[in-house]
Amino acid sequence: MINKKPKVSIVIPVYNAEKYLEQCLNSIVSQTYHNIEIICIDDGSKDNSLKILKNYAENDNRFIVLNQQNQGAAAARNKGIKMAAGKYIIFLDSDDYFSIDLIDKTLNKAEKFNADIVIFKAVSFNSKTGKTRILNDEINKLKSYFNKTFSVTDIPDNIFNSFLLAPWNKFYRTDFIKENGLYFQNIKRSNDIYFTTTSLVKAQKIILLNDVLTYYRKGTNTNLQAGNEKTPLEFYKALNKLKNYLERENLYKLTEKSFIKLALETTFYNINSIKNKKVKFNLMHFMNNEGFKNLGINDYKHLYILDLCLYCMLQVAKKYNLFLFNKLYFALKIKQYLPKILLKVFKF
Repeated sequence: MINKKPKVSIVIPVYNAEKYLEQCLNSIVSQTYHNIEIICIDDGSKDNSLKILKNYAENDNRFIVLNQQNQGAAAARNKGIKMAAGKYIIFLDSDDYFSIDLIDKTLNKAEKFNADIVIFKAVSFNSKTGKTRILNDEINKLKSYFNKTFSVTDIPDNIFNSFLLAPWNKFYRTDFIKENGLYFQNIKRSNDIYFTTTSLVKAQKIILLNDVLTYYRKGTNTNLQAGNEKTPLEFYKALNKLKNYLERENLYKLTEKSFIKLALETTFYNINSIKNKKVKFNLMHFMNNEGFKNLGINDYKHLYILDLCLYCMLQVAKKYNLFLFNKLYFALKIKQYLPKILLKVFKF
């Protein structure tokens, strides 16, 4: 292999991922584009993850394997940003797998449009049930941006609501991240919200790619969505930090509608995901007494116009009606998928 500076840096935080790690790494070493560096940060795994990483590194000199005491995925990704030598960088998770032309297609798109960010499609699959679901459906509502770039000024009311707020369906120009001081928030959960949202509002050139390139695994205990009852306020910390950033950068007024929708959708998702009634009630209590006010939701006067379903859910949450909240949350999910359901039922 020719020893030259890599064009693309792939950053992968790894924690107790031995069951799926080889599938992930095989999809990366098989990429049709070869000039890459693969930065794997083992976050204090207690299984054989580090051993697997070292075995791959012995056979492929594109691997850089680091080991750190358990600090979380955010710290691992931030370390990867500092180390990255490539012109571009992508953050992938160790329990997912990827199309072998992921780097080829995203790199070509980024170079053609001189983009700060390329956003592409993903599929979720449940490793227990085998069920799959296409994510990022909102991308199809922005088809005009398959062939021209955009920024927050083009879609300010939907900049946070049109794309997955995850790093593994985005391809970044490294200097864009470093020059803007972007980083992952060091919290246990929801640590990618701050990074992805701040990158979306700072990017001057974003381009969409109409290809499914990431396969996101659900139904495991290793990915970052597990264990939310232990740290129920992490999402709030992320939203509060984002709001402070938008105000500091004079971007809040521009993106207020999008932020309010994001804040409510994220809050309701997290409340609904908690099964322990005491933890759920305590989270509602915190949001009603501090959270909604600090996030600017109580001061927003036109929520019923912006989104009537979110408005109704907010009123129910303020009355601590868990039964009705659960019913309304189901209605909210149905509302999101109703067009697809109708298309299937009536075969439009």
